[in-house]
Formats: sequence, structure tokens, C-alpha cells
Amino acid sequence: MKVLIVDDHAIFRQGLRALLEAYKSVEVVGEAADGLEALGLVAEKEPEIVIMDISIPKLDGMEAAKQILANYPDVKVIILSRHTDTLFVDRALQIGISGYVHKDSTFDELKLALDAAERGRKYLSPIVLSPIVNSYLQVAPATGPQAAYGKLTPREKEVLHLLVKGRRRRDIANFLCISPKTVDRHRSNLMHKLNISSEVELQRFAEHIG
Repeated sequence: MKVLIVDDHAIFRQGLRALLEAYKSVEVVGEAADGLEALGLVAEKEPEIVIMDISIPKLDGMEAAKQILANYPDVKVIILSRHTDTLFVDRALQIGISGYVHKDSTFDELKLALDAAERGRKYLSPIVLSPIVNSYLQVAPATGPQAAYGKLTPREKEVLHLLVKGRRRRDIANFLCISPKTVDRHRSNLMHKLNISSEVELQRFAEHIG
């Protein structure tokens, strides 16, 4: 996949580029330091995925992402930001971004977002997703899938999120720094709480909670 990096800190761009280029399925086709430069490079380099910070000069990341997605509908945008406020996340989702990853996340999490974008799916960091779900549960009546989801612990939600992304047991254990047996226990607990007995049902449940 061809990737464009957009961030106003050169040292961050260089570090991210090194990590991405070590990920064999990625080709970094360019770097931009501001929103206007990003628009120009999208037209010139034709990336498949743009990794974009929000707080960038000349044209902020939200507006740049909006214009990119409007003019190049086949391009996927992943927001990589320190902002976790639901207002930012809600706006990003309304614009049509494919992923929202917190800058404190590990590179493995960014890889999850890249893989999801490549498959036409969305990925939100657990630290970003939790406030959205909690906000929804406070406003909407807790019924159906949302009520069941609300009964899960934060760790069970993380395991659920990774399972529906197709991550294997050992990969989940490594990603969360826990043992495979602990992954099995969390999986068993969450499936019991959700009254789910198969991977197919798990995927259907994930679709219901968005």
C-alpha cells in the first residue's frame, strides 16, 4: 500500500517513515508538513492511504482530510493525533476517515488501522473508542447489543475489538502484553456475557455496536 505521512514535526515524520518502511507491505510515497502541502502531494503521488495529524499549519488536518476524501474518494485517511475529545472523533467519522489512532499507541495498533483501511473497514484506538461508547450509553437507553457491551470490562472490550479484526490468539497476547491463557479467559468471559458461542456471532455483534 502506498502511504503519505502528514505531520508538522520532521523528526516524528522521519521516525514514522522508518517504522512504516520496515513493514513490508507499505511504500511511503511522501511526507507533508502542512495541510496545503498534503493536498498537493495527494494529487502528485497518488497515495492509497494518508496518515494525518489534526494540528498542522496552513490547513488543519480535519479540513485537509475532508477535501482529500471529497476529491479522491478511493483514498483512505487515518487520523494520528493526541486529541481524544469525542468532538474531534465525531467530526472525523462524519468526514469519512478510515481510522483514528492515538499518538500514544504502539506501532502495532497503527498497523491494525492500516490493515483495516486496506480492507475497507474502520479502526478506532480503544482509548478513542471508549469515550464514544460511554457517551452513547449515557444518552441512549441501554438495550440490546449496547447494554451487553456495557457489561464488558475495558480489557474484555480490547480483546473483543482485536478478535473481530481477525487477530490471532498469540498476536492478541503479544499486543496486550498478556499470556495466551489470559486471552482465552477474557474471550470466554466476554462471549458468556454477550451470550455468543461462535466467531460468526461475534462479528455480527460487532456490526451492531458499530
